[in-house]
Amino acid sequence: MLLYLIIGIVISFGVMTVGPLVIFGFLLIPAITARMITRGILPFCIVSSVIGTAASFIGFYISYRFDLPTGPTDIAILSIILVLLYLGKISIRLKR
Repeated sequence: MLLYLIIGIVISFGVMTVGPLVIFGFLLIPAITARMITRGILPFCIVSSVIGTAASFIGFYISYRFDLPTGPTDIAILSIILVLLYLGKISIRLKR
């Protein structure tokens, strides 16, 4: 019960601080992406964390380099990763 309370507080403060796009993007997109390429819960957690962290660093670098807003850039990077993996998965299925 305490875990749900803490998660709710963190999400609500995050939405107020950085906005709903960034918070819900970082909650959903890495999980959706990891779900497409993993089967177990441990690989799912690890891959999801790696995707979120990598997209965060890449998005921060791109936003700094090209003077773009950080939040939408991070979400754009996550979306690009999701679309590329989805297209890769479809192309692998079509080749079989």
